[in-house]
Amino acid sequence: MENVILKSLIELRNNISKMISKLIKKTDWQPELPKYETIDQALEYMKAFCEEHYRWKADPVYGLLDNVYSIKHLNWQLKNKGIIEGDCDDLATYSCYMALRIFGCKVYRVNIISMLHVICVFELKKAQTSEYHSVSNQDVDIQPYGTLEECIKAYTENTHETTVIENLVLKDQSTDRIVTA
Repeated sequence: MENVILKSLIELRNNISKMISKLIKKTDWQPELPKYETIDQALEYMKAFCEEHYRWKADPVYGLLDNVYSIKHLNWQLKNKGIIEGDCDDLATYSCYMALRIFGCKVYRVNIISMLHVICVFELKKAQTSEYHSVSNQDVDIQPYGTLEECIKAYTENTHETTVIENLVLKDQSTDRIVTA
């Protein structure tokens, strides 16, 4: 029952975001990405990008109007302001977008209910294993974890967190939303 309510609230938030998204500035521009020789170089680039360009900012009405900005709006902010401002939902969404572009990997948008926080977790394939990394606001954890659950547990430092995990993919070019698979 609890999961059904949480998923309904997330769906409501997404619908509000879609309405607001129609009213804000957007661009088709995307940041150009450098070429990397190793995954470790790409991880360092993503870490530096987040530290330099992300700024946490509460949603309107003291965060009560929980809006998730579209990728095209966040790209507009980056192009015109040099930074991306948003709360954890926005920064996690943009981190998923960047991880998909940089690594072409599986990404997860993780809602940590008890912390009222959202993070990005991405899976990197190395040889015959996978490693997981998290991004919380502008902090990228380059410490590798063996499973998605270990990565989330390391972030939350609690084995009893209630989470909702969305496996994300990019939609086709006709939309700028990252949506659940």
